[in-house]
This record gives sequence, C-alpha cells and structure tokens, in this order.
Amino acid sequence: MAKPFPFPDPNNCSPNSPVVTVPGEKVVELYNRYHPDEAKMQKATAKVQNWFSDKARNDYLWTSADFAGSECILRITMERIPTPDE
Repeated sequence: MAKPFPFPDPNNCSPNSPVVTVPGEKVVELYNRYHPDEAKMQKATAKVQNWFSDKARNDYLWTSADFAGSECILRITMERIPTPDE
C-alpha cells in the first residue's frame, strides 16, 4: 500500500522554490482522509477546492492556494536574504 500523501507543508519550500503544485487526485485524497464520515468524493469539485484552499491558507499558512482546473498551486511568500556576492 502506498504511503499516504501528507498535506503540503510550506516549511519545505525555499525562496528559490516557493510554489508547490498539488494534483487533483491528491486534493481529493486529502479531502476524503479529513472527512472519513462523508461519502467519498471522486473529483475536485467546488466543495473540495474550497475546503482545500481554506485549509491551506488558514491552517498551514500558505500565502495563496489557487486552482487551475483540478490542480492547486500553493505559494508561500518568503523574504529573500541577499548574499555577499550581490
């Protein structure tokens, strides 16, 4: 059995890579895992997308969570620290 997909953590990002794309099937997988008493969702419907966006922004503190089709693009704003070479 495959290891469960964790909710994306913005702490795993860096200033050079502040974006994570979550495929629609992973969005649905996470929704179903967090809602075990509901009927299993099969698609990233508006209900699923709204839940995922709200959870990403409010609980995990992603700066933005925008959907393009069924995929979610998570973005974190980080302050870049200048290097001595700059």
